[in-house]
Formats: sequence, structure tokens, C-alpha cells
Amino acid sequence: MKTAPNEPKDIVTKTLLHPRLSNMLIGVCVCLSIWIVGLNPQAVVAQDGASRDVSTLLEELENLEPKTTDLRIRPASGKIVIEEVVEEVIEEETVAAPSTGLIDSLIFNRLSPAQQKLVASYDNFIGLFPEHERVPELLYNTGSTYFEKEQFPTARLVYVRLLDNYPESTWYIGSLSNIVESYRLEKDYKNLEQWSDRLLNDDRAPDSLKSMSETLAIGAITNDAHDSFESAKESGDITAMIASAEEYIRGATTYPNSDNAPTSLYNAGFAYKQAAGRYKETGMEGDASAAYDKAALVWLDLVSRYEVGYADTAMWEAALAYDEGEKFTEAIGVYDRFLVEFPESDFRLDALKNKIFDYNELQDWPNAAGSYQQYATEFPEDAGDDRSYKVALAWLKAKELDNASASFDRFANEDPRNPLVKEVQFEMGQAYIKGGDLIKANEHFDRFAKENPENPLAVKIHYDIGEYYYTRSQFDEAQTKYHDTVETSEELQKKGLDGNNFFRGEAYMRLASMLHPTYDEIRLALPKAALDASFEAKKDMGAKLEEYYDGAILSGSVRGAEAAYHLSETYEEMAEAWLTQEAPTPATDILKRQEEIKELNASAIGFLTQAIGPLELVNLKRAGEYADIKYDTTWNATHDSVLTVTQVDSTESEWVTQAKSRVVDLQLEIAELVAQPYTYFLDNFYNVPVPRAPKNIVDQLGRELADIIVPNTFYTQGLQAVDGQITSEVLSSFQKAIDYRKPLPEGFGLTGPSIERAQTEALQMLLRPIRINEGRIPGLLASFDQKLREWESLTDSLSYKPETIADTFKFGDLLYATLDGQTLPTYSDIALEIARQMSLKYEAVIETAISMGIDQTRVDGLKINLVEFQYETGVRYHDIANYTENISNRYFERVAQIDSIVADGGENADAYANAEASLVLNDMSTSPGGFDDLNFNLRNASLEVYETGFGYEEIYPETAEVIRRIRTKLTELDPQMYPPPAENFYFTYETDTTWELNTAPDRSWSESEFLPPGSRWDEAQMASFPTSITRLNGLETSSAMPIWGAGPDSMGINADSLVYVRKEFMVYGTPDSIQAIVASTSPYEIFVNGFSAGKSETVDPNIPQTYDLTINVLPESKNVIGIIVEGRSTGDGLVVEFRGVDRVPQSSAALETVRAFYRLPSSMRRIPTSEPMSPTDGTAQPESTIP
Repeated sequence: MKTAPNEPKDIVTKTLLHPRLSNMLIGVCVCLSIWIVGLNPQAVVAQDGASRDVSTLLEELENLEPKTTDLRIRPASGKIVIEEVVEEVIEEETVAAPSTGLIDSLIFNRLSPAQQKLVASYDNFIGLFPEHERVPELLYNTGSTYFEKEQFPTARLVYVRLLDNYPESTWYIGSLSNIVESYRLEKDYKNLEQWSDRLLNDDRAPDSLKSMSETLAIGAITNDAHDSFESAKESGDITAMIASAEEYIRGATTYPNSDNAPTSLYNAGFAYKQAAGRYKETGMEGDASAAYDKAALVWLDLVSRYEVGYADTAMWEAALAYDEGEKFTEAIGVYDRFLVEFPESDFRLDALKNKIFDYNELQDWPNAAGSYQQYATEFPEDAGDDRSYKVALAWLKAKELDNASASFDRFANEDPRNPLVKEVQFEMGQAYIKGGDLIKANEHFDRFAKENPENPLAVKIHYDIGEYYYTRSQFDEAQTKYHDTVETSEELQKKGLDGNNFFRGEAYMRLASMLHPTYDEIRLALPKAALDASFEAKKDMGAKLEEYYDGAILSGSVRGAEAAYHLSETYEEMAEAWLTQEAPTPATDILKRQEEIKELNASAIGFLTQAIGPLELVNLKRAGEYADIKYDTTWNATHDSVLTVTQVDSTESEWVTQAKSRVVDLQLEIAELVAQPYTYFLDNFYNVPVPRAPKNIVDQLGRELADIIVPNTFYTQGLQAVDGQITSEVLSSFQKAIDYRKPLPEGFGLTGPSIERAQTEALQMLLRPIRINEGRIPGLLASFDQKLREWESLTDSLSYKPETIADTFKFGDLLYATLDGQTLPTYSDIALEIARQMSLKYEAVIETAISMGIDQTRVDGLKINLVEFQYETGVRYHDIANYTENISNRYFERVAQIDSIVADGGENADAYANAEASLVLNDMSTSPGGFDDLNFNLRNASLEVYETGFGYEEIYPETAEVIRRIRTKLTELDPQMYPPPAENFYFTYETDTTWELNTAPDRSWSESEFLPPGSRWDEAQMASFPTSITRLNGLETSSAMPIWGAGPDSMGINADSLVYVRKEFMVYGTPDSIQAIVASTSPYEIFVNGFSAGKSETVDPNIPQTYDLTINVLPESKNVIGIIVEGRSTGDGLVVEFRGVDRVPQSSAALETVRAFYRLPSSMRRIPTSEPMSPTDGTAQPESTIP
């Protein structure tokens, strides 16, 4: 580390005016010392108005001024001296004169009364006698009066007037000097510089005054630079800091002979250095370096141009500036010059140290060593007792062994008790072995071993000699020394001593690296004896490598993670050699070949499992121990018994990083090897020989049916078996790879494409048996279809061409063989059973995919595939069912036609009769296994499959689009169970004045008279009711009002009246849940479309009755509700509310009209004038009156 003791403080300070300035104006000017009391600032006017002459006014001025013969002297402050006046001033009248501008009305009142009268008198005199010889004197005195009161701007106006108008006056230099002084007092450095320079260059100014003017001028520049620098430093404005440095330089350049010029240059260097530091803090390295260069050059320029007491400090600062800017070569040059020019400087020690540092930065080891030796020689106490040892190490680094040896000898003499003396021989042995002189190296190592029999550096000696042989390709000798390294380390450890484990670990790693290439080259090739021998040799060599790598790990080597990784590679390479071994011709039988693959892969899986072990145990579980580590293996590195290891940061080792991906790859490879036999089997599934049906099965079922059932049973059982093996063996292997993503302790929190690949491959393996099974269904139904069409073709021959049948008995046997053989139902049943199993299998795969963490998009795809499979399978069954239905219908019609032909003796009547065509056709259609039976079973199968798919509606909402298609098919298949989707319109009708009523009906009317409207129907009238409607059960929220009519019927029965009440309403779709709630004061009977829906013989108006009207309400039609009430002409009332649902198919072309109809209040709905067509046929729509 560079040092700079006794570095001077920041000497950027303001330059003060020289103290002699207070004496510089002696003899330059004479000031009037005047005491004036009570003088009016305005011009004094004589009483008689006559002008007075010059001599009279001068006498009056002299009377106002004190009588003294002494010369007035202006002090350094520039203020005139006010002396006490003992004479009283006699006021006299003066002649009025115009003002000459000497009176500043803004500050005049700040003057004393005496000063006011004096200035007014001067102004008056100059106004009367502007050409008088004493005007310059009076101007000067006026300016000085203002100066005294520190009214500098006004004073300068007066002085400048004197300078401009009386340049030859003796008062000129005094005025110029006072202007300079005023700017100094105001700290106006820019004007101070300008006026000082003017005074300096005025030939009339005395030398003493010029000298001080120069001081003032450079002081103005440096003070301005100082203020700018302090402000820039505060604000962090680096550009302004550079500008202040340049101002310092301008001051020194403009006034190079000033005593302050060297200080100004020093301050310029300091400002540059401060700016450079700010550049460096903000990362602007290039700008920082340039600023450091400028600082150094300014300081060096100062030393070259001026002899100052701090020249050594300036040069020292220049060297440090080059160091800060990393210009080490330039810094060394300045240090060399410094050491020569300032041999007694306090900075000499630090200059020598910094030279060593700079040479090290430049990796100039010889000069670094030479500098270190100079430092140790000149400052032995600072260098310490072990200075010669360190010098020796420096020479070792420079590879100058003779100098190193001499320094080591000197060290042994200077500090014989130092424990490092014991290691000198070790260091020299290190030096010579790296220099290639093994003989001398061994001499020193032997001496070291005798002096230090139990020093752990003995381990490193063996290792270094091994390295010596290794670099010269003397591998046998190297291997021996590496083994010696290990043995020596272990012996020291057994004694409880430091075994220098680092180099033991390095020796193990070197032994492994020497053996590994040979291990890699071993291949397993036929003949078998040679293959077995190669395998044993590779196993033995692998065991040796395992020993070496384990040794490196167990020694605590910082390369433990690397050793574990290479150990893993050793096992992996064994697996690769085993899998790629030369083998005899593989079996052609699929099942045997599957077993061969399984057997071959089993050993490889064992090796790969071993390969995972060290990666998990070392690289993953102990990853923190192998974070980014820096260690020095250079040949002169050791000062301690064991190499120092430093953890640089928390960045993980590259071997840990590689292991994180490799461990997943290895487990994935294991899973693929486990899966390979089953993949091979599934790839060749349909090439596996199918066993023939046993005789007992053939005898029981018949050949044709047995040949259908046995192969399909074989396929089903085979797929079930392989599916179980995939689930139990293959999936668990893939799951291990996937589980690496889990956090500790279940996993290691790993991510990456290999885990995603494991998920994908596991899913593919689970789906493969399902896909094969799924593919069987189309084949089975295709066989069904082919057999069906063959049977249809035979039946058609009987139906339409009986004359072509040569042998009716043989022909009949063929037809009945198909009917009785049950081949068609068997195809259908097997396919249906597969479809049932597929649902369960798909669901299991979906659950597994979710547990494996497969992304949601792919899981949703599985769900859609499952429901799509149900849809497509249902469609296949549905299509065949429709086809068989068409066949059955066609044959039913044909039977009637044939009966007619036979009865009428038509064409081929005899042939039909002989073949019993009508009977046979009827059997083909209606017998068990016939076309009707097939149609029934196929429709049930289709319905089952559709319903299975439809059952996922709520479980898998992602399948909504497929579910919609299935729902449509279910409606086609069973419209009553699955009516088309409808839109529900909820309606309510309540008694009000829109209801119709007849109080005088003809007794001959039937209930049907409720239907036709006519003039006899009047609007109902409001009536009273014995209780509040909203208090009745079921009518709490109702808006119904009680209604009644005007009079009794014309005939009368037992003094009772009959009142007929009716209300028309419209149903556009299917009625549902239509109920009426009736409250009445009299008995009544309720009708719907002329059909009684219920009656009440006795009533309680407080207890309404409820009636279900649904069964009598007509769909897609106008309806009428009617009520016959037996009551009195007055005093009775009726309350009715009926409500329900009108379910209108969503496919209805009239849907929008219906929506508009039901948006209206019930009292405003109008029944269409014509009977509507079906809402689904699209040919007519109901009319609605919407006001």
C-alpha cells in the first residue's frame, strides 16, 4: 500500500494583501483634514446676492479646515484621518453655484453633519470655479470623504472623475490606489485584478506601490479561484473544479515574478487532483487519469521554475498523482528524481516503498527486488528483522537465484532465531526446482528435512518434485512422488500433525488425471474372452480412479467439487462403455429382444446410479463449501506451512454449476434406459405373434368368434401389463429427475430444460398404451361395419333378387349364421369396453401430469383429448346405429311389399314364397342379434359414451367447446332426456281489470265457451276482499287485485249467481312448472283450455288454494285459463295469480320476438292474431304488440 506521511495539508487559501500596504501611500498624497459642523448640503446663497471671488471662498474654506502644517497620511484601510477641530466655524453666506454631481442624494444623509457641509462646500466651489487649480484636490477629498464612510461605489465615481479629467494631477495615483483598495475591501476580485493591473502598469506609481499591486492582482485571481473551487467542491461540479485549477495557473502565468506564483501553481495541482478523485468516484477513469496527469505536470513545473521550501512536497504529490492515475512508469520516474534531488526529505521512506509497489504493478520483478533491497538497506528498522528474507523472496520472484541465495544467507546471520530461518532451505529448494536444477533443489530439500523432520512443508516438497517430473513427461517418476506426497501427509496426520492436506489433494488429482486417459481408451469388444478381460481391466482402473478422487474429496481439497464431478464421469464412462459394447446378433423374437435390452440396460443403470452419488453428496449438498475460491499455486507461494485459501465471493464453483444440470441429465438417462424395453415392445406391439385360440375355446365359441375374442384379449392383457410396468417402474425413474426441482430436503431446487424434458417423456410413456388402445376402436368398428355390409348385401339378395338364389336352404344358413354367430355384437362390445377403460386411464394420466407439475396448457390439452375421444367414439357408434336403423326400416317396408307381391302373384312371387323371404327378413330385423337389436345396442353404446364425455362438463371446464358438441349429439339421440338448450322466460299473470268476465252466461254453455271471445265478455271490475291480499299465504309479494262482476245470471239457481272469468295467455315454447293460486269468497272451479284443473266447493277467503296447471297448458300456442264462481251479485271477490316458465329453444328463429314479448308488463302483452308456427321451424313468428 502506498503511503504519504507528512503530506502537506490543503494549502488552497486566500492570498492576503501584504501588511506593508498601509505605508505605501506615505508622501503620495496630501489630504485635507477638515472639521465642518452644520453645513447645509444645498448651495449656500449670499444674502446680498452678489458673487464672491475665489480668494474669499478659499479663505472661508481655510477657516473651516483645521490649522496644521503636518502632511496627512492615508492608512491602509483607505480612510482619511479625522482630527478634532478646536476652532468654531463661523457660518457665512456663500455664492450659489450649480451642483457638480458630488452630492449623492441616496447616501448623503449617511455622512456626518460636518462631512455634509464640507462636501456641499466642495461641490459649490467646483461649480463656481471648475477651472481652478485646486479642483483635483477637492475631488480627491470628496472621494475620500465617501471612502471613509465605506460608500465605495460613490467614492469610485468621484475618483474616476478625477482620473478621467485630471490625468496629470498629483492626486491621480492616490485616487487610483484608493479604487484598488475599495475593491479589495469589497472582495470584488475581478475588478481588483483589473485596477491592480492598471496601477501596476502606471509609470508614475512608485516601485513599492507596483510591487504591492502585483501582489494584489495575483491575489485577486487566486482568491477568485479559491472561492470557485470551494463552491465547486461543495456542489460536486467537476468542470468548475478544473476551471478553478486553470485560474490558479493563469495567475501564476500572468504574474510569474510574484511571490504568490508558486503557491498558485501548487493550488492548481491540488485542484486538478481533487477533480481527478471525483472523476474516479463516478467511474470516469479516462478523465480521472487525464486530471491526475495535469496535477503532476503542474507540480513538476513548480519545482522546475521556483525554489521553494516545499519543493519536495510538490514533487512527492506529482508522483502520487501518477500513482493514482495508474501511470506507474511515470510515477517511478518521478520517485527516482525525487530520491536524487531531495535525499533528506521526510518522504524518502515512502518514496522507496511506493517504487516497490509500482514495480510490482508492472510485474517488473528484478527492479522490484532491487528497490526492496535498497529500502531494506536504507531503512532496516522499518523493513524489520526479516527484511533480508523478504528481499530474498523478491529475488526469487525475479528468478535471480544467486541474489536470492545471498539474501537468505544474510537473513540467517541477521536474525538466526527467526522461525523462518528453518524454511530458507525449503524456499531455495523451491527456487532451484522451478529453475530446473533438481540436484541443487534436492540438496536444499535434504537439509530442510534434517532441520525440520515433522514440518508439513515436506508434503509440498514431494509434490513439487512430482510436478518437476510431470512437466518433463517423466510420468513414472512423477507418479512415485505423488504417492510419496500422499503417504507423507497421511503419516503426519497419524501423528496428530498438520498433514498439509491441500497438496495431498492436489497429488490425488494429478494421479487421477494421469490415469483417466488410459481408462477412457478401454473398449469392450468381442470375442467374449477379450470383452470380459477388458471389462475387468476397466473395472479395476475405475476402482483406482475412485480411490484417487475420493482421496481428494476426503482430504478437504478446495477441488473437492471438481473431484466429485470427475468421479461421476468415471461411472458414466463405464456405463457408456457397457452400453456400446460389441455384442452378438440380437434376437429377432420381440419378447426375447425386449429382455435382452432390459438385461443390458440394468448394468448401465447401476453405473449411472453410482454416477449420481458423488454429485448429490458433494456438489449439491456441500455446494457452499466450494464457492468461488482463490488459491495460489505459484512456485514461491508458501510462507505458512499450509497454503492459504481465500474465498473471494459467494459465487458457486463451476463444478457445482455443472453438477446441477448433470445430475438431472443422468437421472433422465436412467429413466430412458428403464423405459427403453417397454418402448421397444410398444413400437413392435402388433408384430408380437398372437397365440391361436385353444380348441376348447373354438369348440365353445366357434372359430369366427374365437378369432375375434382371443387376439383382442391378448392385446388388452398385454397393454394392461405394460401399462402397469410403465406406471410402477418407468414413471418412478422419471419422477426422480422431476423431483430435483423440489426444495430441500426433498430435492435441490433445480430448474432447466432437462426437468421439462423428463416431464414430457414421462407423459409420453404413460400415454403410449392409451394411444394404442384408442387406436383399436376404429379398427374394431371398421370390422363391424364390413361384416354388417356383407350381411346387408346377403339380405338384399333375398329382398330384391330371390331368383338369383340357387339353394335357398344354404342361403338361409348363411343369413342365420351371421344372426346367431354374435360376431357383430362382439366387435361392438369389445370396442365399448376399451372406451370405458380409456376414460379411467386418461383420468389417471391427467392426475399424474398435475402431480408432476406439467404446465397447465398441456394438462388442459389432455383433458380436451379425453373428451374429444368420447365425442369421436360416440359419433362412430351413432353413425352405425343410424345406418342399422335405416336398414331395419327399409326391410320393414320391404316385408309388406313382398307380402303384397306373393299375395298378388307378382314378379318372382314363387321365388319369394319358396325362400320364405318375408319370414326370413322379419327374423333378420326383429330376432335377438338382428338389425333392430343391433340398432338398440349401438344407440345405447353411443349414449353411454356421449354421457361419459358429458360428465366432464363441470370437472373439466376447459373442454366446454367439445361438451357443447356432445350435448348436441345427445339431443339428436334422445331429445326427451336431453332436450335442446332453451332460454327460460318466467311469467306471472295476476287478476286485474284486463281479465274478462261474464255475469249472465247461458246455462247451456259448456266449459269450452271459455275459449271463444265475444261481445258477452266484459272487463272485470275492482271488488272488495275481506282481508289484505299480501297477508295471504303465497301472495305476500303479489300485485293481484280482487275482481267481480255486476249482476246475477238470467236464470238463477237457488238464488245464486254464476260468474265466468277468463284470461288468455301465450306460451311460445314448452310450459313448465305452471301453478295458480286462487283466493275466493265463493265456491269455484278452475279450467285450462276447457279442461278442469280443480274445484273448491266450500272456501275460506283467508286460505288460498294452489293448482298445478302444467299438464293442460299447450306448448307453442295460445291458452285460456277460466274460472266459474258461484256467488252473489255483490259483495264477493276473486283473486288469482298464476305463474310459470316458458322454455323457448335457443335455436328458435322467433327468440328475439319472444324476448321482446316478455320484456313487457303482463297487462300490456297482446296475444298474436294468428296461431303461431313452431318456434323451431323458422317459417312464422308470433306477433307482439309493443306500445
